[in-house]
Amino acid sequence: NIEGFCETDIHKIEYNINFRIIDNKIHIIFYPLIIKILAHDIHCQNVIFPLIGDKIIKQNKNEMQFSGFTIKGNFRKYILTNEFSGVDQTLVTNWTHGGIFKDNFEIILNKK
Repeated sequence: NIEGFCETDIHKIEYNINFRIIDNKIHIIFYPLIIKILAHDIHCQNVIFPLIGDKIIKQNKNEMQFSGFTIKGNFRKYILTNEFSGVDQTLVTNWTHGGIFKDNFEIILNKK
């Protein structure tokens, strides 16, 4: 179990991370991940999180599968390009004016 935070002029990110091995896979669980927006009147077109520099193999509303790993979470709207795959979080909170994002997600690594 790892708890901590990091802070910039714009954001404060708080996290609690747990690690488990289940069915010969490594599970990295962020429960919770909190992103606090500290600044106001920030110019923002899109907020994409998580952002992965790979193409999705399979997707549904709670899971993105890639080669060698899977990410689970509350995924509402995907953004898929040739360069990256991500989840559009733009309307989830007020990212431009002191909003708070709080959610959970899990990274599952396939053991070789």
